[in-house]
Amino acid sequence: MQYYRSLLVNKTGGEWMVYDWNVRDSYESVRRVPVIKITKRKMMDIMRHRISIGNVSKYMSGNGWILFVSTYDALAILFDNLGKELKRSRLLLEEEATIIDKYSDMSLDNVDISMGFKIPFNKDVRRAIMDKELLTNEINNIISSNNQEEARFLHYEWFGSEESNYDKIIKKLKYYLNNGDTYELHRMSELVKMFSN
Repeated sequence: MQYYRSLLVNKTGGEWMVYDWNVRDSYESVRRVPVIKITKRKMMDIMRHRISIGNVSKYMSGNGWILFVSTYDALAILFDNLGKELKRSRLLLEEEATIIDKYSDMSLDNVDISMGFKIPFNKDVRRAIMDKELLTNEINNIISSNNQEEARFLHYEWFGSEESNYDKIIKKLKYYLNNGDTYELHRMSELVKMFSN
């Protein structure tokens, strides 16, 4: 078994790319992380599914993290004592490149990996997801309180035109919430934050 000396992981959960890491996330420098070399195809499956591994005691060190490496990717996953995935973390780009290069000649491990439920693919970056959640909550609050004045205000700020039909406003807001570009969603979420304070 090979080990990587020291690895910075994001313990917040999720699989955020390093450019989506947040100052409020929880980071840890993990020492002596076991390395498992897998195929590119197996890595793609792992990236898309929650996993569990058999005979976990063979691979576990004291911290529970295992580093999976293929020829193109590296991913750190935290397991419990039964081999079920608890959390995962992408790596810093430089560290990932170093790891891939360092273990490029390592032979493949024959590890028993079971695929669990599929992780929904999300094309948005973290900020866009947070903006969408904020706007969804705001629109739902407008609907639940039947606040037509606020709906008209939001419509005017978003689209630059007035609309008096409440049902049309709500329908249009919901449509653009799900189909609008990330810049517009961010602009509107900032406006909502400004007026909610």
